[in-house]
Amino acid sequence: MARTSSSSPSTPLTTKAATASRGIKARREEWTKGLPPLWVPQADFRHPRGTLKISKTNAKKDFKLTDREIGILPYERVISDIGYPMQLYSKLRVVVLARRKLVALEGSSSQPPLKIAEYTSPSNAVIPDPVPITWIPSKLSRPVSVKDACRLYCIEPRDIQDLSAHSPLIDLATVAKRAVTLHGGFYAHKELVRQHREAEEQALSLPIEQVHERKSLFRFSPMTQRDWNGDYEKLRLYRGSNEPTPPNRVAVFYPIVEVCVDKYGCEWEWLPYWGDF
Repeated sequence: MARTSSSSPSTPLTTKAATASRGIKARREEWTKGLPPLWVPQADFRHPRGTLKISKTNAKKDFKLTDREIGILPYERVISDIGYPMQLYSKLRVVVLARRKLVALEGSSSQPPLKIAEYTSPSNAVIPDPVPITWIPSKLSRPVSVKDACRLYCIEPRDIQDLSAHSPLIDLATVAKRAVTLHGGFYAHKELVRQHREAEEQALSLPIEQVHERKSLFRFSPMTQRDWNGDYEKLRLYRGSNEPTPPNRVAVFYPIVEVCVDKYGCEWEWLPYWGDF
């Protein structure tokens, strides 16, 4: 009777599993290597008003994040009801980080499919994505650079690495769909943009002796800047025009603009207005 070897050759199934395991390990190492530096703690840091918050313990447990991963996110320091120090994170930012990790480890080389997500509002009401969604923003319509796309949709370069590998210019509708997918839906993405706007307003609200520094540090690339530059007064009257506004535009993080009116002083304004995008 023929003897069987105890070290039989690997079956196609085990070989495939081993290959997949090596691929996951490589993607995990690449993901970890690409993480931004750890956030530098700030004693007076506060999340924008209305931010849903989550403790570090719950964030790690509920969203399967490591200390290194969650360490890139800003947090508030507070004392719990029973006297223990706590770190509170923006729950939305935690969700976004967990989604990015999932996409990175799954090794998706193409655009993640758009899923109609449900967003839990601050009042705990579940709100499904609207139909239809307008993917192209107002004011801009041409493809933009990676830097501009990341600013507009509050994403990271790695989130559109597969797109930028084919072209240095990114289609706005395509990147809008990617952002909505990564951020957990239309309304969750809109809330993230709101938080970014709140944070920028706070950064611009400097003491009077620093008034000369009150400006956004972000600048569009030259091509996008040419499209962006225009008659701000016309933008301020946008709502009074007879042009129909497309429904449910995906929120974009346009730069804040300092508008000055004679005899009435200057103030920061988001143009187009919030909701018009």
